[in-house]
Amino acid sequence: NSNSNSNTLNSSKPSNHTLSSSSSSTLTPNPTSTPDQSTSTLELDLDLDYHNLSPEDKQTIETYWDQLLPNINYLGTSNACQIKEALKVAFISHYHQKRKSGEPFIIHPIEVAILLSTLQMDAETIMAGLLHDTVEDTNLTFNQIENLFGHVVRSIVEGETKVSKLPRLVFHNYADEQAENLRQMFIAMTDDYRIIIVKLADRLHNMRTLQY
Repeated sequence: NSNSNSNTLNSSKPSNHTLSSSSSSTLTPNPTSTPDQSTSTLELDLDLDYHNLSPEDKQTIETYWDQLLPNINYLGTSNACQIKEALKVAFISHYHQKRKSGEPFIIHPIEVAILLSTLQMDAETIMAGLLHDTVEDTNLTFNQIENLFGHVVRSIVEGETKVSKLPRLVFHNYADEQAENLRQMFIAMTDDYRIIIVKLADRLHNMRTLQY
């Protein structure tokens, strides 16, 4: 999780609409997922609309994509398309948030995804990196993530979120604090090692921006 505050960028930005992946069709749920009653109508749940983004916002997404794409070429075109959809969802979900540095919050998950790509992680892990703060910090739900990107992505995001929410204990020395950090990570690894890889990438980027 990355430090942020909820600053509104522009009151004319998207709200009360549906999320769609292109100019003509709504973002298609992942065919391997099993929608339940609460997520069968993604249009109502997401309450966001890609169409209503300004041309400047759409160009911003393309700029971010240009930064990410060269790092994930090893995954192939089909996986890259799914990752771009995850980028769109992350961008819209974090739209009204900024980091304490003043930069858009979306910078953090993009940097996490780039770090994951340097480890040659699979597409599901890259998508989870982009989405890892959405449920904790926005209105997006685990069920919506599963419907859009499948059970594996949902599982990684959910595991990372649980690690972030583990009780924070007060320690009197650095060694005990680090031991507790390792304990939390080992708990996450019992489900899927990729959970801890995402968490480590999250923490690494936060450490690189400690001044904020």
